[in-house]
Amino acid sequence: MVGIPEMSSKVHKLILGESLTALTTETFSNEDLIVDLWEGGSVLYGWDLGNACIDRLPMVSKYKCSFTHKEVHTEFFEFKPSIQLIGTEKGFEDKIDLANVQVNWLKTIVKGGYVPLNGWCTLFRMLKSVVKVRRIYGEIKYILPSKNLIKISWIEGLIYEELINTMPIPYILDKIIWDEHKYERLKSKSRFEYTSLYVITLLTKLIKGTDEVKAILVGKKGLLSALIIMIPSNIIYKRLGSYLLVYVLAPLTMKNLRAELNTKILSEIKKLNVITNLNDIYFYRDYFEKYAFLGNINDEGKEVIHTLLDIYGIKLKGRLGTWKEKYLCCKF
Repeated sequence: MVGIPEMSSKVHKLILGESLTALTTETFSNEDLIVDLWEGGSVLYGWDLGNACIDRLPMVSKYKCSFTHKEVHTEFFEFKPSIQLIGTEKGFEDKIDLANVQVNWLKTIVKGGYVPLNGWCTLFRMLKSVVKVRRIYGEIKYILPSKNLIKISWIEGLIYEELINTMPIPYILDKIIWDEHKYERLKSKSRFEYTSLYVITLLTKLIKGTDEVKAILVGKKGLLSALIIMIPSNIIYKRLGSYLLVYVLAPLTMKNLRAELNTKILSEIKKLNVITNLNDIYFYRDYFEKYAFLGNINDEGKEVIHTLLDIYGIKLKGRLGTWKEKYLCCKF
């Protein structure tokens, strides 16, 4: 926690979500504040690994990003995977055929793009360190727009002059009290659709002669794995040495999420000869990205966004804050 305001203190500009958009499109004063659930709340924060970090999932940008912060500079690697199909093309297409999504990021990853050297996590953490602004990490209890009041965790209450949201709209709707007398929440008036993604990230032994990025399209029926990305770590992560970085991606809903899921997928990648010996895994994380694929906004959703913008005066920014899919580094 950085620069916690006094209870019932006043904030000029309050930004919900320590996102890439918040860190790159806003200028801050001593009276401003960023609020997020925890320090690693953004997917871009990555996983800690020794003195370095690795990305939680493979992400590409259509462009080489540039920033106004003179302290932030990085080179970009062109991510262009070779393709291997296991099973049938139709089987793969059926697995990633996601209804009512704005952009299917699995197809985007296969096509390729740009990735910063040492990963998005290194770039994001660099931005966090150079952007000087007060921060609070904690659960948002409620927002009362009629009084410009927000309650966060143990803090009594903060009065804000300007509220900018970059956090997921469904999360924020659940916090807004639109009728203070009835204590009703705005969420009951709308629903924003999305599809989630289960991701396993692991480091294993680098096979001799492996020197390119590979995308394995899993078109076999009965397997949860849909897309496997294999990256020799020294191509992107210069500090890590020579390992094979493997991402296993499976689009899932909450009802499919269960305790034995990781065991099943590890068994699948062994059968597919992606990893022959599980004892050769040096690093392992599994991760559920809730808002991986954003659904199209219906008329009811558009009405809610109108309410947030025009009636409550809440500014919406970023991918999750506007509920609009964009490539990384695009301006919102």
